[in-house]
Amino acid sequence: MPETLPYWQVNVPADQRSADCPDFLKDANEKDQKILATPDSEFRRLSWHEVQELIRTNRIDLFQRVPSDLRRYKAYTAKLKQEFGSVMNFVMAERLRWQDLIPQGEPFSNPGKVFTGLQVVQF
Repeated sequence: MPETLPYWQVNVPADQRSADCPDFLKDANEKDQKILATPDSEFRRLSWHEVQELIRTNRIDLFQRVPSDLRRYKAYTAKLKQEFGSVMNFVMAERLRWQDLIPQGEPFSNPGKVFTGLQVVQF
């Protein structure tokens, strides 16, 4: 009978497993714990038809990351929160280079900056 591992040890090489749950996974919700407890080899990607159906029925809550990708995501966002206070603070400071969210004039009235996705285009 295969050994049952705690969710934080699945998809982690045996020599890198910790007895205690890492801080960045301690607040994992039930859905994330279930995903993290799944070996990557048992993860099934959605078909294009399934993706379309989830969107059509507004069930985007059913999308899931590959378990090992979810672990890396949780570790990375925990690092950002520790360094910047929040992911939003990181995006504003490091990606957008914005000081605040205070509007400067009417929409599209600032000729120096136009927001396009996750980059700021300067003219």
